Amino acid sequence: MLLQLEEECLDVYNKKVDWASKSRVQLLQTFFYVGIVSIHLKCSPFQMQNG
Repeated sequence: MLLQLEEECLDVYNKKVDWASKSRVQLLQTFFYVGIVSIHLKCSPFQMQNG
């Protein structure tokens, strides 16, 4: 009984660690995408000129 409870707790923990890892990767991909879009917009020939 105790072993089963320990295994279930470990399973829940591992799922949360996996979820956190995937979330981190997704966040980093989003930052990368925003950076690429920002660079693209700054280099766009259609960017409006001030002045």
